[in-house]
Amino acid sequence: MTDDQPNDNSPADQFTRGLDLLKAGDYWEAHEAWEDLWHTLPKDCAARRATKALIQLAAICYKPEQAASGRCETAMQRGMGKLIETAQTHLRDSGDLPGPTPGFDDHALADALARLEAIHNDWCHGEELHEIRCRVQQAALCFTTAEH
Repeated sequence: MTDDQPNDNSPADQFTRGLDLLKAGDYWEAHEAWEDLWHTLPKDCAARRATKALIQLAAICYKPEQAASGRCETAMQRGMGKLIETAQTHLRDSGDLPGPTPGFDDHALADALARLEAIHNDWCHGEELHEIRCRVQQAALCFTTAEH
């Protein structure tokens, strides 16, 4: 490989690939792309914890999709709530230290998680699944727009 060829495996490329997949609504694939990035980062570093929060963001977005495809809605709601809590913890634990790539916006991720927490609460209080799916997609789009 020459210096002028892109490196599809660089942290920045893996991060961007995950963003593109999230933006397209391919939540599980975004999860997988960011998990690949997570495996390359040193253990016990802020970037690894922030990347774990990204992985969980994608999994959070996937829960309503799983419910729509026939999985138990109550179980998906419960799983979404647990993922939101752990994602927020991972993000808090990463502090203001550098994320997985230069320009990573931890505030945009915190905002997305807060928005998804509100959506989750509405879902648990009876908002229709189709509306929840639309709102999750909007939250994912807002996050990807802030990161690009």
